[in-house]
Amino acid sequence: MGHRVDVLSHSNLWLNNSDYLYPNRSSIRWGVLKNTFNLLKTLPQLRGYDVVQLVNPYFLELKPELLQYVFQYLKKNNKKIFLGGFEYDFYWIYMCLNKNALRYNDFYANGTFRDTIDNKMAIINWMHGFRGKLNRIIANNCNGIITSLYESYLAYQPYFSGKTKYIPFPIESLPHPQIPFKK
Repeated sequence: MGHRVDVLSHSNLWLNNSDYLYPNRSSIRWGVLKNTFNLLKTLPQLRGYDVVQLVNPYFLELKPELLQYVFQYLKKNNKKIFLGGFEYDFYWIYMCLNKNALRYNDFYANGTFRDTIDNKMAIINWMHGFRGKLNRIIANNCNGIITSLYESYLAYQPYFSGKTKYIPFPIESLPHPQIPFKK
């Protein structure tokens, strides 16, 4: 359609993309310094965009306290910022912890809390840690919130009804061949 799209990514294998602005993470020993330097070097390239979409509130592998400043920089130097509400963030976990919100979710099944290490860590990080605070800051200050799963839409809608949109993933289904059956 003629749009130019740049991807800022730490290339986490799931979103593996060779066309990114932010280099891969390096070794643990030099990783923090090198990543910080690379990000500071990259920031001037992240100016003047019409639209910036953050894949989630924890959009780069930095401490959430530092991501707050990156978000402020992006907000100041670009026209519009959109947050991707794609589960595993403050609002989605908050909704899941309400036993009556969804019949089944990652935290509750049949009204019973799923007591796993992952669930406990998610609650600590997103409900009580700075990740959750960062999520609330970004959600309150972005121009719109895009959700692709209906559960995520339900999580954001009560708080941001004017700027939350449900845009499902486009799925092209191939026609299934008719399998003959015997009567």
